[in-house]
Amino acid sequence: MKKKSIILLIGVISLYTLLMSLVLRNSKDKDLRVEEYFPSEKMTKKFSGGYEREGFSHIVERLENGKVLIKQWDTGTGVAQVYQVSNRDIRLIYSETGESLLKDYINEVEPNRDHITLKAPLTVGTRWTSNTAGINEITGVNVKVFTLVGVFYAVEVTHKDNKYESKSYFAKKIGLIKRTRKGYESDNLIKLKYN
Repeated sequence: MKKKSIILLIGVISLYTLLMSLVLRNSKDKDLRVEEYFPSEKMTKKFSGGYEREGFSHIVERLENGKVLIKQWDTGTGVAQVYQVSNRDIRLIYSETGESLLKDYINEVEPNRDHITLKAPLTVGTRWTSNTAGINEITGVNVKVFTLVGVFYAVEVTHKDNKYESKSYFAKKIGLIKRTRKGYESDNLIKLKYN
């Protein structure tokens, strides 16, 4: 009789623990803020993958008035990207390709894009479209992502259009840490240095 009672008690405790962890995780998910999942200070991130699988870098060069300037460099060329960061969303508002990217992109250029990268609320099922084709959806929160830099708990965004499916992973205070494309290799964070 004692053995059955102990087994039953262990089962009830296990079930209670599981239910409480789900409740706590769901309440934790509601507290996530979109603006926390983008770079919060100057940094250089190096990725594997990219153009001709030669890798690329994201240099977070400026953070000012709710805008973040990221310059991406790969073996071919550079891209300057300006993002508007708010508590509603993170959106790419300017992009320019070139070999020499020397403008004051935050203050001197007019927006030429309107692409939502990440949208609140950060809960599974949040969906949006942008001025590009396809649907974006948050398909995971607190997803464990392994990189050469370390392990992160990230927000997973899945993008689907007529041709491709990709997944992007965003970590707190760092932003993009991994991107995969169905049928292709992925871009993974391999080095992180704060400037």
